[in-house]
Amino acid sequence: LLEAPSLRARTEEFLNSPTEFLATGDGAVYVAAQECAIVYGYGAANMLGSDEATTSIIVVLRGEIECDMVAALCMHLDLKTDGQTKHLLDEAASLFRNGSPLDLYLLGCYRDTGPMDRWLSWPILA
Repeated sequence: LLEAPSLRARTEEFLNSPTEFLATGDGAVYVAAQECAIVYGYGAANMLGSDEATTSIIVVLRGEIECDMVAALCMHLDLKTDGQTKHLLDEAASLFRNGSPLDLYLLGCYRDTGPMDRWLSWPILA
């Protein structure tokens, strides 16, 4: 960050911003490491996500399902259990309408000093 003044300024701005907390009535669905959650349509769940993906990766997929609704899938992968990527891809294939576009968000692996980010993200993108 020392070489990028604009990133440093944005980081300082973020660190100085007020902390917000979520409560039960806020409609948040939290996905812990090695968990997967699916939210259908618009309703009780207003937020879906995870955190602390320092050496793991959070995957969020959003798209149409067969009943003309929108669904979102969030999974926190860490490769500590075999088959996590396959499980994610199987869930996505069974959930989303075949051929419809999906929004894909990959977050995390920012403290990985080895190739784990590639091991996790490349099979998902392929």
